[in-house]
Amino acid sequence: MGFTKLWQGLVRFFVVQKYSLLLMVLVSCAVAEAPDDNFDVNNSLSECIRLTQQEIITIAEMPFLRLTYNAISSTGHCGCKSAINGFQSYAKQDDFKVFLMSGNFTFMGASEVRLPLAAQKKLIPNGSKIGVDIFCAQNE
Repeated sequence: MGFTKLWQGLVRFFVVQKYSLLLMVLVSCAVAEAPDDNFDVNNSLSECIRLTQQEIITIAEMPFLRLTYNAISSTGHCGCKSAINGFQSYAKQDDFKVFLMSGNFTFMGASEVRLPLAAQKKLIPNGSKIGVDIFCAQNE
């Protein structure tokens, strides 16, 4: 009987260890995806464009900020000289800011816009917070 109890104890130990390791890996994977919720949007057009939903999505290894919005008024009321707006994305970590991407876009014609945050998701440093500034595009 001693051998049976020893055998059952060993089996229980290895099964618990196996599932503990599996659980640890799954938790690690969940933590690795957490930075997608770690972002700030600075909307300098907030008097004209109300952002109703913001989330980071990944399409083909490229991260995008998906914005759902309501147009309150023309961006001209916010000081823009055209309907073209600009954005800049960056990664913040401690006292450092790493520039990721910038470009122009428009809020015309839809209630959703997707802004690319970086050319590749792996360019965003681990543990950093993503910042996105939305503003009037510079007119020349």
